[in-house]
Amino acid sequence: MSDHAILLDPFLQITDLSFPGWTWRLRIQRDDGLLYTPASTEGLAIRLYPVGQDALCLFTGQATLQESPPGEPNLAYEAALPGLVTAFVWQDDYYTITLDPAVGLTLLGRDGPSRSCVLVTEGERTLQTVFPRGYQAGAVGEPLPPGTWAVTIPFWSVTTATSYPDAVTADLATTVCSSVPYQATEQIRDGNALGWFVLPRLGIAWRPNTTLTAWEGLLQIDQVCSQGELVIPRQTPNAPPPATPPSDPGQRIFQMYTDVALLIALGPCPGQWSGTAIELSTNFGYHTTIPFCGSSVPPVQADFALGEQAANLAGPTFVRRCRFQWDRTSFAYATGEGEQYFTGQIATLSQSPSTYFEQFVVQPLPEQRN
Repeated sequence: MSDHAILLDPFLQITDLSFPGWTWRLRIQRDDGLLYTPASTEGLAIRLYPVGQDALCLFTGQATLQESPPGEPNLAYEAALPGLVTAFVWQDDYYTITLDPAVGLTLLGRDGPSRSCVLVTEGERTLQTVFPRGYQAGAVGEPLPPGTWAVTIPFWSVTTATSYPDAVTADLATTVCSSVPYQATEQIRDGNALGWFVLPRLGIAWRPNTTLTAWEGLLQIDQVCSQGELVIPRQTPNAPPPATPPSDPGQRIFQMYTDVALLIALGPCPGQWSGTAIELSTNFGYHTTIPFCGSSVPPVQADFALGEQAANLAGPTFVRRCRFQWDRTSFAYATGEGEQYFTGQIATLSQSPSTYFEQFVVQPLPEQRN
């Protein structure tokens, strides 16, 4: 067998089979053409594991420069035992990792120099990948013998930008740039027609939790609509609890706050307003309306699968537009207790809707291997 290059498949190439010691030379390139060097602007972690021992990481090296004087590359690494790593350097497009056989023997309890390892890479705009191309959950990969290897890893970038064209619209745009196929799913979880409202005054009665470790607040809002219904989910408003921790289960502290933003969904109020709703439309064929979900209507749960999407380095953009539907911009309420009870307060609709319920889930799929 020749010591020269042997092409094993489109993704896997070994260029040298003869290497003394326990040494790997790795040329690592991402599918978009980025060659990882110590000067790379995007970081990459290189890990070696004993075959069949996923929990024991022998070596973790950072393929980018750490702080060091100019011209003196400082490649950081961590090892399972002191003295296990005798070299971690970069030269001529290759990272060289050398492990000490004697220390490896102590660690693994068997001969180290002939041992193959499992190579795992993980970094920015790529997937955690087990050599040679195992990027899906549960991938096992193939044992990597010491030698000189050309390694290619997937390009994977999923970014979401949110914009607000007007006071009742939220646009979410997810761009998926990938060198591997993937499945995309639009998910709605516990959907309700929630909008943001600013309350000029809000009374909160604070009581200790069961373990006396924190305060739990009861929002005091009434006189909204005698025949209507509103939903205020558990949330952390811009109203801080008492500064002093609770000390007794019977404690109760009332505080009045100003200009508090709350997520609220409103049911129909006869003669005054319709119930709130959120209209969801997309550029990939999915449209739905999330109604007010009160005590008699469970929150909306839905999945819309887009099907398999082809690899595309430039990336398509999947846009979802959420519009808050309501025929009013404010409602009256009362709040507080005792001398600090205020009526005729006006809660004003702020930038809405909330898009907490929406998630665009992207999962890589297997490649077609020739």
